[in-house]
Amino acid sequence: MRVQLDIRGGNAFDKHGNMTKLGSVSLGYDSLDRHVSTTLANGTTITVERDVDGEVLARTVTGSNPETVKYSTGVVMFLLDANNTVTGTSQSLPGGMSVTTVGATSTSTFTSLRGEACLTVKGGVVTRTRFDPFGTPLTAIPDVLPGTLEPGFGTEAGKLTDTLTPYGLIEMGSRLYSSVLGRFLQVDPVPGGGVNAYAYPPDPINANDYSGNTVAILGGPFIAELGAGVGAMAVAAAEVAPLALAVGLVAGLFYLSSSNRETRVSIPRVDLARYRKAANVTIPRPGLAPKLDRNGKIYKVYEILTDSHWTVWKYGITSKLGSGGGSTRPQSQLPRCQRDTGAKCTWNWDSDAEYNYSGARAREFELISEYRSLRGYCPLGQMFSCK
Repeated sequence: MRVQLDIRGGNAFDKHGNMTKLGSVSLGYDSLDRHVSTTLANGTTITVERDVDGEVLARTVTGSNPETVKYSTGVVMFLLDANNTVTGTSQSLPGGMSVTTVGATSTSTFTSLRGEACLTVKGGVVTRTRFDPFGTPLTAIPDVLPGTLEPGFGTEAGKLTDTLTPYGLIEMGSRLYSSVLGRFLQVDPVPGGGVNAYAYPPDPINANDYSGNTVAILGGPFIAELGAGVGAMAVAAAEVAPLALAVGLVAGLFYLSSSNRETRVSIPRVDLARYRKAANVTIPRPGLAPKLDRNGKIYKVYEILTDSHWTVWKYGITSKLGSGGGSTRPQSQLPRCQRDTGAKCTWNWDSDAEYNYSGARAREFELISEYRSLRGYCPLGQMFSCK
């Protein structure tokens, strides 16, 4: 049974399908559709700082009870305050156990078979925590870490639950998840990857989606090994029993399907229709015919980026070189970049190098190719060079 909450404050979404208002809570996202801020009804603001891979580096709370906690990643997670002073550590151990030390106090956290923090031992006091299948806390979540992010649903995968908000918000990989609603608050980056664009796996007992874009079947590796073993034995016995051969083939197919249950796909969530087009393209290599020199004009290569996160939106070339290093062509494309990304955009020259037309196109081709080889898709604004 899902917990019913009062969300009469209204719901709202931005043009990319991100939920921006959930009842009395407002949510903010950056140009890459990553959750970066939460504002509560009492004016408290939570700001999240991320690294280039989207991992949370710091979380700052302003309001009546301000806090700043910085996080490191690895087997041992260090927790720091605003002055970069270590306030605690949390070390993962085999078997889903972790030991957290804050000051002179150590806390041991044990996880269930589903990976949630189910048992906490702190100062000799044992606390049992229960969750429903979608991660809603059915008992209070113990205070283990500095700040208001605590181990809870998905702890084995490094997930922490926001205990300030009433919706059990969790940074679930590439998307924000509400454990109380049992739904993601952002569109699935993999088209058709779920029963709908916001659904968590409908069988959360046997599956999870901790990455936000990949459904993992619990027990899949064990089933795969079992299928492989049964298949091998059945094939070995096939000489004396034709029926066993059929069993072996079926078990072998089951093994293959089980061992490949988890499919990883990485497609950005900004304007999915355009990205699906951009992910299946060829980048035409520019020709070197003499006519491409364009009467001896001088060209330079530029890049247009989002101002806040320096993500390339487009590469281009221009011969309209203004005084003082400026150019009207990239400047004129900034409004479109801002409409596409929802962020302020700026532009830079790729370098001080000057080219004829064919040389500039070759350099543009090189930049687009490097971008696509790293990310698997073309820049959002590069529809003319990626056809």
